Amino acid sequence: MGIKDLNKFITIFAPGAINKVDISKYKGNVLAVDVSIFLYKFKYSYKLLDYFLQQYVHFKKEGIELIYIFDGPPPKEKEYILESRKNSNEKKSSKIKYLALKLSEMKLDNTSYNPEEKKQEIKNLDKQLKEAKKRFIVITKEDIDNVKRLFDIIGAKYIIAKCEADTVCCDLYKRGIVQGCISNDMDFLPSGTGILIRNYNLGNMVDEYNLEKVLELSDLTYDKFVDFCILCGCDYTCKIHRLGFTTAYKSLKKYENIEEIIENLCIKEEKYKLPENFNYEAARKLLKNEENKLENYEIINNSFMVNEEEKVNNIKFISDNTRYSSVQLNNRLKIIFSNIK
Repeated sequence: MGIKDLNKFITIFAPGAINKVDISKYKGNVLAVDVSIFLYKFKYSYKLLDYFLQQYVHFKKEGIELIYIFDGPPPKEKEYILESRKNSNEKKSSKIKYLALKLSEMKLDNTSYNPEEKKQEIKNLDKQLKEAKKRFIVITKEDIDNVKRLFDIIGAKYIIAKCEADTVCCDLYKRGIVQGCISNDMDFLPSGTGILIRNYNLGNMVDEYNLEKVLELSDLTYDKFVDFCILCGCDYTCKIHRLGFTTAYKSLKKYENIEEIIENLCIKEEKYKLPENFNYEAARKLLKNEENKLENYEIINNSFMVNEEEKVNNIKFISDNTRYSSVQLNNRLKIIFSNIK
């Protein structure tokens, strides 16, 4: 997901574009949140709604407004990477089934092992199975519906995108509706997000990536930067084999764009073999959002009022789906509803 080696490139060639900042810096700002990143991150900890509620309260206390963006359907150019992820998930699923079967057989086997060896082997298999299950995270429709219901209860604003969430996040930034985007996905930068906030882990400190500084310190124009990201490897097309990020960077300092790199390095000098399915033009349009004719968005809960009639049921829903005590939950809801009538 994102741009291969882009973080490494910025760390080496434009380190001044990354700063560790306290989220209090964004007081008074509106930030877009890439929901998908946190769906997986929070479910991995088995605290999906707990952590979404904690995140919302955390920013609310700092005077920061969040707009959560849910993913819509991806473009057809991303089918190959989605198929690859599907295959990866199938392998993880197969491994879980294999470990579960082996563990079951081990428990029933009374001939092959002495008691101590069997006990240790069962312990090892059980540990491997738990770890494999934890890595195999599947976000269900119920998970998404529960997060939306939580947002509807607490008045968190959100948008259900008709395309990928990052496209909407970046468009909101370009329109000036938000002043930054929270995601770990590096392709927010070539898509035009000027302030990308990464590595939010429910604490105060985050990593801020400044696109303007990236371009200035690397001495690349925005167009060249987009081409550089495509050459590194993105979700919308394959890459030129053996052409690493350092070579891609040096080549774009010498040549104007991907077309000139292909002409000189792939055709004339034959240094690299051009893949048949290297659809860089489509990737370029997608990263720049040139193909998406985005309309005004419906921001759900933009005008929010507490539903007093459903208050008891709503609190029960949160309580049933989180590990908060009644005191902890009430304290968080007080912070959320303090300025809402």
